[in-house]
Amino acid sequence: MPAQFTLEYGGQIHDLDVTTLYVTTQFERKFDRSFTVMETEIRMEWIAFVCWRAASSQGISVPAKFDDFLMENPKIETVKVPEGDDANPTDGEQ
Repeated sequence: MPAQFTLEYGGQIHDLDVTTLYVTTQFERKFDRSFTVMETEIRMEWIAFVCWRAASSQGISVPAKFDDFLMENPKIETVKVPEGDDANPTDGEQ
């Protein structure tokens, strides 16, 4: 699963879930690639696009046009999602 993101936009910080069915299908339609490509290859436009779509679908007021969103230079940061053995550490034997 690709990382999740935070968006600083309009003076507020928002946590974004970019893995919803709506966002992933919008990505696949626009770029004609499987969303899973983001696990191995990252492009700035892809990150910005999924964050723009996620923000819109979560009720955050963003421009209707993607390029207008980019022109406002939003601040996007990756939120590290724990994976593997360290994801849910426990004390003692299992």
